Amino acid sequence: MKGLRLAILFCVLLSTSVYGNTIKVYTYHNHPPFIIGKGKGLTYEIVELLNRKMEQPGYTFKVKILPRKRLNEAIQDWKNGTCKIEGASCDSAWIVLWVDPVWGFDTRPPSRFLWTKIVNDTNSIISTKNNPVFYEGLESLVGKKFGGIRGHKYVGIDDLVAKGQLQRFDGDKERDNLLKLVYKRFDVTLLPKSTVLYYMQHDNQLTGKLYIAPKPHQTATRHFMFPISRQDLKNSIENLELPEDPRYQTLLQQYGFSL
Repeated sequence: MKGLRLAILFCVLLSTSVYGNTIKVYTYHNHPPFIIGKGKGLTYEIVELLNRKMEQPGYTFKVKILPRKRLNEAIQDWKNGTCKIEGASCDSAWIVLWVDPVWGFDTRPPSRFLWTKIVNDTNSIISTKNNPVFYEGLESLVGKKFGGIRGHKYVGIDDLVAKGQLQRFDGDKERDNLLKLVYKRFDVTLLPKSTVLYYMQHDNQLTGKLYIAPKPHQTATRHFMFPISRQDLKNSIENLELPEDPRYQTLLQQYGFSL
């Protein structure tokens, strides 16, 4: 009988550690409009909304900023089950927010991830008004200098770099790259249009100096990414029907997204 009680206790503890109701929400989008200050920005507002809506099931969501390079390192060994994020197993309780499967996340079977769409977005080629790049496709970038973010993967652009047709210079922050662009350290960069519009409206060093190519480099679909073992968490969030929620719609529009 004592052995049975111990076995039950062990199962409860295991369940709590792996399927606990405290959910870390990881994001490497540490820039506007997602993060605009300590505890401020669209990411925090979305997580606050989740906390209100999922209070009764007992979930608690907490934002954790994790650079893309560290996220890449954390999931690179997912096939052999050694994946760890901040010491937690990749089958534990976490979400990665604002990601697209095509951004370097291996979706080939057997994938370890589940996906739920949040919103559509576009990545745009950014240059300066004094030296605009009229982007019509990848051929428009040949022979130029490109400013990227360390650890990020860029569809098509990485291929040009590998072929020696484009030079890539990496930085750590989006605003820094925009300033380097203005200072002529490179010719172009690539960022979400919503991010650039935010800086153009709120940063005096960038206002009136940037050119956003009308043709997007890529139309992206931003998602919640879950570990494959958390179908329950994916279902719970999808059952909220966030796209139909007026508060959710207002938040997205407030931070520059089209519905």
